[in-house]
Amino acid sequence: VWVSGVPDDVSRLFDWLEDIVHLHTKLSASLAGLRDVHNPNLQCVGETLQPFMAKLEIYQPYLVKLEFVATRIEHLVAQEKSDIGDFSKLQERSSTCQGWSLEKYLVEPVQRLSQYPDFFHVSSRCVLLTFHD
Repeated sequence: VWVSGVPDDVSRLFDWLEDIVHLHTKLSASLAGLRDVHNPNLQCVGETLQPFMAKLEIYQPYLVKLEFVATRIEHLVAQEKSDIGDFSKLQERSSTCQGWSLEKYLVEPVQRLSQYPDFFHVSSRCVLLTFHD
């Protein structure tokens, strides 16, 4: 349970979000490991990313339920006596959240996911240029 009074569907969305964060933490650590080795071979980037591709499926339930649950959260936040609403408002005012609303945080993984095709396209072009030279 994340916070008392959090509906099950909202809690599940938070669980899926936590899974996404863990995946990206591992992905980031793997890429940072490449940087630490100072390996200019871009093929290593592809080899490092490859095992993570299938794991991106963890986004599926999150993407399917996000709109519905985000609307539900919006209604809960608007209620005068709502644990999650009070929690959300408190967090928004904290310096850690930098004024971001809970809804903005929930959409962030979707925005990041939408940037991957461009990243992979540019990366693949760099690898091809490396092999061509």
